[in-house]
Amino acid sequence: MGFSVNTNSGALAALSTLNQTNRSLEKTQERINTGFKVNGARDNASTFPIAQGMRGDVAGLKAVQDSISLGSSTVGVALSAASQISDKLNQMKQKVLDGQASNVDRAKIQADIDSLGTQITDLANAAQFNGVNLLTNDAAAALQVTSSLNRTAASG
Repeated sequence: MGFSVNTNSGALAALSTLNQTNRSLEKTQERINTGFKVNGARDNASTFPIAQGMRGDVAGLKAVQDSISLGSSTVGVALSAASQISDKLNQMKQKVLDGQASNVDRAKIQADIDSLGTQITDLANAAQFNGVNLLTNDAAAALQVTSSLNRTAASG
């Protein structure tokens, strides 16, 4: 007794088309899921190194943006404290002018001036963000802000 196999060429053609459609659908779904047209070297080997370099640049620029935001916040805290210190200095100036009159209690005015001086010192010491204080001249906690991305070689 012989062994025979019946083939249905129409079914084989439909199966081949279905498999090809599924592969295309998987590729499209991968692009949708990742958001990348070139997700791997097999998608486009010549473009993949360029895409990887650009992804690295985007990550670097995000880090630059974060660094600039932190630097801006640090400067904002220092600016706010400097403004408050300026107000205290104006109050101190007014106390000095008040003390020039002949019929005032200069000891009380001096105590007010000393109090304002203490407040100024406290404001300057408290004006820090993320461990950095721009008003106290502390070189150990100097502010360093990454503000650019310098590429040394082309991608790929």
